[in-house]
Amino acid sequence: MRYLEPLSFEIELVGGLELSKNNLYLCQSDSVMVKLSFSGDFVGTPSIEFVPEYGVTKISDSVYVILPESTCDYRITGYDVLGNSFSDSIHIEVAEMPEISIAGPRGVLKNSQSTYSVPEYENITYFWEVAGGEIVSGAGTPRITVAWAETSPGTVACTATNIYGCIASSGNVAISVGENFTFSFGISSPYLLCRGDTLLLSSEDEFPAYLWSDGSTNREIAITAAGEYWLRVTNSEGFYGYSDTLTVLAKASPQKPIIGRQDSLLQCMIVAPAYQWYLDGAVLSGDTLKSIVLKHEGEYRVEITAKNGCKAMSDAFRYSSVKEIVKNLSIKYNRMTKILSFDNRNLTGSLANTVQYNRLRIYDLLGNLLYSGDFSGEYLLEGFTAKIILVEISSDINTDAIRKIILL
Repeated sequence: MRYLEPLSFEIELVGGLELSKNNLYLCQSDSVMVKLSFSGDFVGTPSIEFVPEYGVTKISDSVYVILPESTCDYRITGYDVLGNSFSDSIHIEVAEMPEISIAGPRGVLKNSQSTYSVPEYENITYFWEVAGGEIVSGAGTPRITVAWAETSPGTVACTATNIYGCIASSGNVAISVGENFTFSFGISSPYLLCRGDTLLLSSEDEFPAYLWSDGSTNREIAITAAGEYWLRVTNSEGFYGYSDTLTVLAKASPQKPIIGRQDSLLQCMIVAPAYQWYLDGAVLSGDTLKSIVLKHEGEYRVEITAKNGCKAMSDAFRYSSVKEIVKNLSIKYNRMTKILSFDNRNLTGSLANTVQYNRLRIYDLLGNLLYSGDFSGEYLLEGFTAKIILVEISSDINTDAIRKIILL
């Protein structure tokens, strides 16, 4: 009688660091080859089963490759066609190498020093490589100091190795080596700003970051007051750009001019070095005198320019050619009684019963408002220190005001 030999196989591990029989140490992303040598009375071709199955690739009936994701025990079982089996196991340790990422400035000044570091772990050896600069301290540690001398791009890289020889690398990190820079707003300093005006100040080029002298961080600022203004920008490489300092001085603006009307003539009631008239917002070319002849319907305005170059614009004076509304209207003043009256007895036309001239305003010749209120047809002119005044009577429904200069 013949006795069958018990089924068995030998496991040979190829790759990694063998700690003991069937006990292996692998680095992350490394694989191990498993070779099986069968013995005993197997019937037919043996069938092999791995538990767990993930990471196992069959090369042949007796050769397999394992790429484990983490530390794991693999159970290997062999079967013959009669169902006879034999099992064995292997233990694989996978080193979980930490991610090596470099912290430190990506933009550095020429002839300066900067520090770079990676996370610190036990049983790890660090190796640094620097191009474009020199390591002045910290070689072989997680933290180094580099002296930069060149203005061309540099690189920093770190490799970490554990006690089993497993390696993790940061790869080359590009470092820009350069210098800070200056730029100009293109505006002469000091800049004279008229009171009430606004100066928009911005950098000509666009940058990732801005810091103004007042702490704002927008690309553009609106300046309305005197002061000293500067801007610091940061480019994409981390270098600073410094503007020149712009000194802004405030200039007094002239008072708002007032338009008076005498028949078909409009007149600016304030004396100024220069005048410019507008009709419906458009410049009236050539109309640069103190007065202008009414020719067209619309809204008239006058802009005056002071000796210091500052300007002021009047309110709109609305002119309409509907003559029946203003026919024979007149403002009268009795110097004996000091009574101001408005004669509208000859008002004709379709609006004769609806137009009410019921608003009264009084100005001095500098444009200062002395009085504003309702008007019922008469008003006692008392309490005014000005000797010459401008009287304006207007309607709620008709913007065509009646104005007259009166000597008190």
